Amino acid sequence: MSAPVYIGLMSGTSLDSIDAVAVRFEPSFELIASHSEPIPAAIDRRIHSLLNAGENEIERLGRLDLELGALFAKAVLQLLDNSGIKADEVAAIGSHGQTIRHRPEAGFTMQIGDPNVIAERTGITTVADFRRRD
Repeated sequence: MSAPVYIGLMSGTSLDSIDAVAVRFEPSFELIASHSEPIPAAIDRRIHSLLNAGENEIERLGRLDLELGALFAKAVLQLLDNSGIKADEVAAIGSHGQTIRHRPEAGFTMQIGDPNVIAERTGITTVADFRRRD
């Protein structure tokens, strides 16, 4: 039996894509596969609209959180399909999410991309919300 596979998800401030990687850590680090899922222009615009305070932002944030969760899940499923890795070989997905507000001077940061949607669509345990203690 080989060491478990972990998947990492990241989207950066460029908003061009979601990067997904499959790795093993034992017996040493191994990059197994990677995939970049483009972020559609319409979603990019909606993310940008949430970077600063605006009208009806909680409603817009909630809807975009779900859509990004689905897009993150799509990236995982495409990575699995491209690499031939089966979901039951993956121990967990780590999802950073998409930062929409980072205000360390005020003591908060917020990332969206609902990890519950990722877990539901992929069937893989998903952990998220890594930046709160930053």
